[in-house]
Amino acid sequence: MNSSLIGTYKALGLQTIPIALKKGKIDEYKAKELKALFTNGTGR
Repeated sequence: MNSSLIGTYKALGLQTIPIALKKGKIDEYKAKELKALFTNGTGR
């Protein structure tokens, strides 16, 4: 995948985390996992 697209997907993913938390779709643990994934690329 194009590296500029990866950055875009990561940015969009990070912005969806608080929305999903507010709607109750994910819990704090999952939010932390997702944040790590979108910032580090590892998820752990």
